[in-house]
Amino acid sequence: MYGNPPTGGITSGPMTGCGANTMKRLLAGCGVYLQGPDALQKVGVLLGKRGYRKIFLIAGRKAFGAAESRLMPELIKLDGFCTPTFFGGHCTAEEITRYANQAQKQQADCIVGLGGGKVMDLAKAAADEAGLPVFEVPASAATCAAYAPLSVVYNSDGTQHEIRFFDREVDGVFVDTQVIAQAPPRLLAAGLADAMAKACEYATMMPHVAYGTLPMGKYLGFRLAEAADEAIAVCALPAMESVHRREVSPFLEDAVCCAIACTGIVSGLGGFDGRGGARFAIAHAFNEVLRGKWFSPHQWLHGEVVAVGILAQMHANGTHLDQIAARRELFSRMGVPVTLKALSPTLSGEGIHLFEQEILRRIQVSGLQEKAVLEAIDSVTD
Repeated sequence: MYGNPPTGGITSGPMTGCGANTMKRLLAGCGVYLQGPDALQKVGVLLGKRGYRKIFLIAGRKAFGAAESRLMPELIKLDGFCTPTFFGGHCTAEEITRYANQAQKQQADCIVGLGGGKVMDLAKAAADEAGLPVFEVPASAATCAAYAPLSVVYNSDGTQHEIRFFDREVDGVFVDTQVIAQAPPRLLAAGLADAMAKACEYATMMPHVAYGTLPMGKYLGFRLAEAADEAIAVCALPAMESVHRREVSPFLEDAVCCAIACTGIVSGLGGFDGRGGARFAIAHAFNEVLRGKWFSPHQWLHGEVVAVGILAQMHANGTHLDQIAARRELFSRMGVPVTLKALSPTLSGEGIHLFEQEILRRIQVSGLQEKAVLEAIDSVTD
């Protein structure tokens, strides 16, 4: 857990419809969430008001360059502010421990992460190991990593090693939409595609979801994810246009909220009834199986790979073909891949067969479900 015993989060005893007669903990929030064109200026102010003085800042170099002029004036007013520590590698177990030890050595009283998803994950995991509060300042909306109570841990070659789940929320998230608007449009597209994975993965292998068909946390997460899908279908393209113009707009604000806050909440809700995700979740399995094996770990963004998996997941779920076609069209207009062949030319012939076997091993299905998964993969092959 991060730092002192949390005051946030909801504990729940036995309730009708909530499953087993056990205590559950809902991690679906964060200590504070601030989003807007001036969020950077609020970081040092809020930390100071909460009594933090020795700030251990982990930053990506590009992100720091984009944020320095508006972030640092308030941070350097804090008496014990530590100079930034830069990070540009993979969030490995070794790096997590190294940064946790540095924070403890400098007697920091909180960790602030500034950068992309790997910096967000590193800051959360290092704070967890060091027993410190953590505040996140994302430089893009490519993932919900700033918000979700987990970290993806990688091997040194960039392949995924594990997912670490934490027992409390992050202490704060500051999303400066001026920074998001200056980031490459590709990052926003990937984040919005990734956000659209939640509803279809929670509804895995079920064309219709109603109360009682899913554990309570996943059911609530599914309904919120549906609302996000509805919003993204409308705001995604205008938001992309805003980023191309490097301007903040209401559509961009809504898109960023869906990609970071809403998706982070949904991730937390999914873990309410047990460790997160969904059984037989195909969309993220695509990313886990493909990255570092069928293409370089750095070639495609997380959401770009997941986008192809989403289309397969929808097919496996029995989603109406017109809805799948509409999603495919949206993804194409956003500029994210919609076929396996687009991700790697080796995903054909024998390559596809090997990929299918890897997916089946990963999601552990059999019988009719296995047939549905194979048909779903075939639907996005070319």
